Order: sequence, then structure tokens, then C-alpha cells
Amino acid sequence: MPRMTTLESLAKAIVILAALAMLPLTTQAQDPQAATPPAATSDFDPYRAIVVTAGVMGGTALAILVTDGLLPPIYSLLGGGAGGMMHTGYGTVRGAVQLLGAISGAFYADALYMNR
Repeated sequence: MPRMTTLESLAKAIVILAALAMLPLTTQAQDPQAATPPAATSDFDPYRAIVVTAGVMGGTALAILVTDGLLPPIYSLLGGGAGGMMHTGYGTVRGAVQLLGAISGAFYADALYMNR
């Protein structure tokens, strides 16, 4: 059982570190005078929406590949056994990794589209 708690702690630490890596490292001060809403203009870019959607799907697909294709063999090699994976928080970790994959895929695709 000590190996199981170590694996769970490691998974939690990886999820926390991934979430913290997505936070902005610097913040910008906001001007209180700039709180007035801008004029209603239509600056919607349909191609940007398509690119971001493709990034979400690509990030989710990559996260599914990692969580469903790479983690179970590693987990089994560490002695957890494939039978008890869903009872040890694997489903939560899998969902969190897929969500982070979707979000990071969207950000990455948007940054590529906007040439940043």
C-alpha cells in the first residue's frame, strides 16, 4: 500500500504543477478609468474560432493518448495492477489531464493563430 499512496501523491503533484504552469507569471495593473465597456463592434473572427476548436480537440486527443495509452502500463509496472485503477483516483486524474489538455490545446492554437 505505501507504493499506492506514493503514486497517488505523485499524480496529485503532477496535476497541481500542470495547473500552476498555466497561470500567468506576470500580471498587469488595470486602470480603474478603463472600466467603461467598449463600443459594441463585431470583431468576431470565424477562422480563429475554428482554430481554437481544433486546438481543443487536438489537446484532448493528445491527453487521451497519454492517459489511456501510456499511464495504464506504467501503473501496472509499478505494481498497482490494472484491475484497481478506477478505485484509486485514476478516473479523476484522467479527467483532469484531459481537461488540461483541452485548455492548453486551445491556448496553443490561439497563440499560433495570433502569431505570438
